[in-house]
Amino acid sequence: MEDVELYLQYDAQGNITVSVVYPQGNVNTLYVPHDVPPIERDDRINAFKAEQQAL
Repeated sequence: MEDVELYLQYDAQGNITVSVVYPQGNVNTLYVPHDVPPIERDDRINAFKAEQQAL
């Protein structure tokens, strides 16, 4: 399982877009709305990272 690097982008409303860019040029993204509680937000991001590492 290879480690992946996450790129987090925040917009003015506090929404988060999490992206993974692979060497082949593929990009996978996760959108987390601003109203998601912090613990759930972190859980979503960690699950996304684990899913991307499994690919």
